[in-house]
Amino acid sequence: MRNIFRTYLHRLFIVAIVLAPVLAVPLVYAQNITVTASISQGTVVENQAANLSVEVSGLEVNQSFNPVLPNLGDWFSYTGTRSSSQSVSIINGIVSSKKTYLFGILPLKTGRFTILPVVIRVGSREYKSNPVTVEIVKAGSAPQPQTGARQQQSGANPNGPVDLFLVAVPDKRSVYQNEGITVEYKVYFGLGLSIQEYTPLNTPNTAGFWTEEYPMTTNPRAVVEIYNDRQYNSAVLKRVELFPTQSGEFEIDPVRMQFKVRLPQRTRGRIFDDFFNNSLFGSMKEITVSSVILDITSKPLPEIGKPASFRGEVGNYSISAVVDKNKVKEHETITLKVSVAGTGNIKLINEPEIVIPETFERYDPKIEDNIVRTGGAITGEKTFEYVLIPRRRGSYTIEPITIAFFDPRDNMYKVEKTAPFRITVEPGDAIARSSGNLTREEIRLVGQDVRFIKESVAKWRFIGQGQFFSVSFLSLLLTPLVVVGFALIYGKRHQRLNTDIGYRRSRQANAVAVKRLKKAHAFLKKTDAESFYPEIARVLQEYIADKLNIAAAGIVTGDLEKTLKSKNIDEDILNSYIACLKTCDLHRFASIKSSNDQMERLYDDSKKVIYEMEERLKSAA
Repeated sequence: MRNIFRTYLHRLFIVAIVLAPVLAVPLVYAQNITVTASISQGTVVENQAANLSVEVSGLEVNQSFNPVLPNLGDWFSYTGTRSSSQSVSIINGIVSSKKTYLFGILPLKTGRFTILPVVIRVGSREYKSNPVTVEIVKAGSAPQPQTGARQQQSGANPNGPVDLFLVAVPDKRSVYQNEGITVEYKVYFGLGLSIQEYTPLNTPNTAGFWTEEYPMTTNPRAVVEIYNDRQYNSAVLKRVELFPTQSGEFEIDPVRMQFKVRLPQRTRGRIFDDFFNNSLFGSMKEITVSSVILDITSKPLPEIGKPASFRGEVGNYSISAVVDKNKVKEHETITLKVSVAGTGNIKLINEPEIVIPETFERYDPKIEDNIVRTGGAITGEKTFEYVLIPRRRGSYTIEPITIAFFDPRDNMYKVEKTAPFRITVEPGDAIARSSGNLTREEIRLVGQDVRFIKESVAKWRFIGQGQFFSVSFLSLLLTPLVVVGFALIYGKRHQRLNTDIGYRRSRQANAVAVKRLKKAHAFLKKTDAESFYPEIARVLQEYIADKLNIAAAGIVTGDLEKTLKSKNIDEDILNSYIACLKTCDLHRFASIKSSNDQMERLYDDSKKVIYEMEERLKSAA
């Protein structure tokens, strides 16, 4: 009896072991899953990026989820940035974990909007988050976040908003028509923040303005500045000169930029003067900010005192002229060079009116612009070079050449003029005098009004002989078919390029990478290591992002290795690619001196690995 009982218990124990995993599944799924959604800020600003945070907590969050995001209508757009983090805790022997997802969103208009719940699917069950109501306000209307003394020094709260904003600073808001306005776009960021890189996201619509952009350095230097009674680091990222081409009220669209910011772990009041401060410590964060709309008033030019010769020039100019010779023979050329120099919209200076003697022939001028875009204004010189041909002997005068302009600094019209030129024309040779009465059009026709008689006799053949089997006939017959075939192939390819973004990025990835490598090679020639290594890193990241149709900012080395292995990329190619990226990061973020040989070696390795990657991905496609 005892043996039978032991056998029964033994079998029952085996059955329990076998069924335990099956019975445990309903218990695991019976645990509560909590999904919570929130916005990174209570109030968000139009055209400034924010984060939609989705937090999943419970025993099952160690699984992989694909949150189903709601439709945001025309209120927001997803920016494509996404990140996740996970934490695990053990309390009284019970294991629980929490996973947080961050999705970048961009507010598109102002108002109050409710974001519908985010859905998480676990097995056959669905879990929904709470709806989130958010207030969207215009730039400049949102309240400034209250930060403590330590946060003011570090420039950022790792769990809160980043203390960084973009400001458009015009030198004036009310100008005369065609008067220049200098607009600087400055970034302000907290003391201790480190900006790794920045990317302009749009080109503002400047309809109604002529625009001249000042050249800017790739690594602007930051200075400490007081703004709204607080100390910030500031740097000018963009400077433009705007010339309103008509009078009225105008709005300049905001400029949007994306920044990669490193949030320091510990800082003790240190002020960083370098804009791209390459600290190796602290977490990275991407933030998109926008300047405000600029209101510009363009006043019409005054009528009082306007000269009869005024043609719209505004600024401060001087005019000069010179001739290459004052004594010539009939039908010889004279070069007259007129230069207008000064401050203002040089490109829109009109051709001056030149009064020449009736017996002089004038050709259209050769026009050259020399514009200087440095300092605080657009300056330069515009040159008009004329060719004059006197057709009669005698003594002649070229009248003074004038330019009338409105000077906004003195608020008055001014007229500048050159001195007159005395030209003596002496008799020319007999051949020149014989054609002296001919115009340019008549001279061009000489030799074209008589046609020579053909001396050769054309070859004769019977009508229809070999007509349908000649090479020319067959070529004409087949040409339309070939053209239609190529048109169909080209049309399908063109349609796919326009509709399939991933295909277009993949096809153009290698050509774009080669073009960017040329820019990196220019930095290599200059031994500019500070610009060379970021450019090589950008080439490598954006090439693989285009090839795989992913965002370059979202590339993670671990995930990238898995993806490329799935494409059957050889281990040595993959290792070379990762090694090039790590070399770039090492020189970008660490204070390591770089020799020209090291830069050349990295350039050759990067060029080679992109070529090998392209060939391997083509064969795998």
